Amino acid sequence: MLGEVNKMNEFSAGIGLRTQHFPHIENRGRIRVDWFEAISENFIDTRGRPFRILEKLRQDFPIALHGVSLNIASSDNLDFQYLEKLKSLYQIIDPFVVSDHMCWTGFNAHQSHDLLPFPRTKEFLQYICEKIEKLQEFMGREFAFENLSAYFDFEEAEFTEAQFINEICERTGSKMLLDINNVFVNAKNFSTDPMEYFRQIDFKHVVQLHIASYSDKGQYLYDTHSGGIYPDLIEIFKKIAPNLKSPKVLMEWDQDIPGLPEVENEVFKLKSLWERL
Repeated sequence: MLGEVNKMNEFSAGIGLRTQHFPHIENRGRIRVDWFEAISENFIDTRGRPFRILEKLRQDFPIALHGVSLNIASSDNLDFQYLEKLKSLYQIIDPFVVSDHMCWTGFNAHQSHDLLPFPRTKEFLQYICEKIEKLQEFMGREFAFENLSAYFDFEEAEFTEAQFINEICERTGSKMLLDINNVFVNAKNFSTDPMEYFRQIDFKHVVQLHIASYSDKGQYLYDTHSGGIYPDLIEIFKKIAPNLKSPKVLMEWDQDIPGLPEVENEVFKLKSLWERL
């Protein structure tokens, strides 16, 4: 346990666990990253091979669990059947951070299978804060919420996204999973300055960072996580580094996924940069 604590007290590099990495792990290949993040829903209803590999990793590495089904900004009530399963998984894996997205994904059993934005108004802020307080009370721990990549917004917004998340964290004691790629994609698509977002964020709430890549579709950028870290995002990391304390940075790679060593190489670019800074 002491080794785990020391490992997480300074810059720590993580990667998203994907099925393409399973053979490397099963064959006891060398692992250089400090921790892994797993998608919660991939392990809730299974005790097969994926779960065995996650348990194997947990013997040697801290694990973060990241969900996609919480639907916190939906008009629906919390799904306590889903939360019971999630809570059981947490009790087995003992993740160092648990997270989901600040968004909605459906209502009345209808699923969009997408992460959707919502109007950032004072009324909606109160509504979401009340749901988060109920969630954290039921789960017995704090949650972190990720800023999302969005391809439309609402004119009636009374807060920027950064201001909205700051306010949620202050009111509920929840935390932020800061996705640098999503900030950059949104800024380019909505013709805003990405650095203004980082100037508004209160970094004391940030417990984890995501970094990835995007696809340039000409008229817009698309958040695809399909390659190595783009130089634009490395430049942003350099600028926000003075605001970060013991950053826990995750490299996301979700399309055309290479072997584990190649993904490790990408996130270690940031670790090397951090050491030089």
